[in-house]
Amino acid sequence: MLAYLFLGIFACDSETKGNFSTAGDPVNNSSGEVDNTQPADPNNNNDPVEDPIEGAPVISELTAFYVEQEGAQLRIEIHAMFDDAEDDVDEGIAMVEYSSDSLSGSQDIDIDGVSALHEEGEVTILFQPDNIESFSFTVQLQDTAGNQSNSMTATADPP
Repeated sequence: MLAYLFLGIFACDSETKGNFSTAGDPVNNSSGEVDNTQPADPNNNNDPVEDPIEGAPVISELTAFYVEQEGAQLRIEIHAMFDDAEDDVDEGIAMVEYSSDSLSGSQDIDIDGVSALHEEGEVTILFQPDNIESFSFTVQLQDTAGNQSNSMTATADPP
């Protein structure tokens, strides 16, 4: 089963808190295509409408990649870069769908600084898969007003 862990933003120095360490190097990086519009059908993120919802965050880039950490199992980092004129993503929700050859599911993750971290223009989530395989992630953000962003998809391939 895929479980999310405490996360952080990488800097020059490394830091360890609980089960997460900011030390590590990206192993493989795949980026989703940019789609700044709202999906017409919430189940189909490839069918955009003309304009984003007013006040909603807009995801501009989504990356997912495996990270090697000394003395720890490989983990997957997901980074959603976004714009939000109302700046109310903090305390919102990251809605994540994931799939691989052996597993699929979805999870709503609180953007609370522990489960998912919000830095200016970026939300970061860290997953630890039980099996090291390619995972596809589709992410959508919801701000505190309930406005939902566009969704984007990225794939993390194992090293």
